[in-house]
Amino acid sequence: MLALQGLCLLLAAQLAAGGEPAVVREISVTGNRRTAAAYVRQALELDVGDRFDGDAAALEQRLLNLRLFKGVRVTPRPDGAGGVALEVDVQERWTLLPIPMFTSSGGETGGGLLLVETNLFGWGKQLVAGGTLSTRGATGMAGYWDRAVAGTRWTVDAFALRQDARRERTEGGDVVYAYRDARTDLSAALGRRLTERLAVSAGWFGLWTDAGAEDGWAPPADVGPARGLVAAVAYDGSDFHLFHERGVTARVRYRHAAAALGGGRDLRQAEARATWGGANGLGHAWSIAIAGQGVEGDAAVDALRLGGGPGARGFPVGGLWAERAASTALEYAVPIWRPRWGVATGVALLDAGVARWRGDTTRYVAPGLGLRLHVADVALPALGLDVAWSTTAPGPVASFVVGYRM
Repeated sequence: MLALQGLCLLLAAQLAAGGEPAVVREISVTGNRRTAAAYVRQALELDVGDRFDGDAAALEQRLLNLRLFKGVRVTPRPDGAGGVALEVDVQERWTLLPIPMFTSSGGETGGGLLLVETNLFGWGKQLVAGGTLSTRGATGMAGYWDRAVAGTRWTVDAFALRQDARRERTEGGDVVYAYRDARTDLSAALGRRLTERLAVSAGWFGLWTDAGAEDGWAPPADVGPARGLVAAVAYDGSDFHLFHERGVTARVRYRHAAAALGGGRDLRQAEARATWGGANGLGHAWSIAIAGQGVEGDAAVDALRLGGGPGARGFPVGGLWAERAASTALEYAVPIWRPRWGVATGVALLDAGVARWRGDTTRYVAPGLGLRLHVADVALPALGLDVAWSTTAPGPVASFVVGYRM
């Protein structure tokens, strides 16, 4: 009601000024305890001296898309002189999250801890660190993502992975090849947001691998390190809602190392992903995701290791190897419980794809069911469990879902 009254007063002020949008005289922020008020004002993409067109709902959605707030209210207050003061009230979500992880798939059992902070320093910067230990080996990782360096449109991405684990390729549920893989993967990129939704970045990556024999199988070739350039284009045209995203997101990423340019060895990796989601009149959510990936390097050491994620659920994690792969993932989510803390949804899913490795082609369809928990008070879009059954596998495969975004 207060927002409606403010909008009526604003429209009256605009009519008195000849219908021109009112000039923003002031922006105040309340309700923020961990988030910097300057960051909230920056995220509005509207500053003092700009003209306000009266669309407070668009400003509210812009702040909700940060995924840091469970509620936002923008109230315009005309100042009587053709201007307007914007009062922004936010309800913060908890953003520092320790996430325990457990896996049991394809003969592998393990667990670990992931620490996620999506509002570092109160400026929406993201930090992830953690590791897992399983019957196949150990993994440690750390990442940092900054979408507004020093309050500008410049971006910084950095990621580090260290892994020492057994790699298994499966066919029909049976292990057909395995080796020991110790690798370090580092990358860093500088980018820029060209618009509110579109960003580009470029930087450097380094990959060091040490492959060994496992269970009597011959080890892969000793390929040596690869060092080169990485580039990406990302578009986020989605609007955040508690249990779904509405709109389109897309990302293209390419890594290139060339021995002739001092990159150690030749390696080319490319991936493209896009997701379109929304909701229908019944209050149910749907999404369609498509992905294409390719690699040119060593067939074993550099193989795309699919399984356990959207597009390849129904396969054990890392069990489906490919040099070229294309997949689609369909989801239809129905709210089944709406407690005060969030929404629980039941999900019908269908994955399908084709993967090619060393001349062999695997085509599959994997229907399944899932359960998601969307918690309003924490900045983690979904926790859940999927169970899918691929047409190429002897039985169903379960995978754990952690739905944070980077």
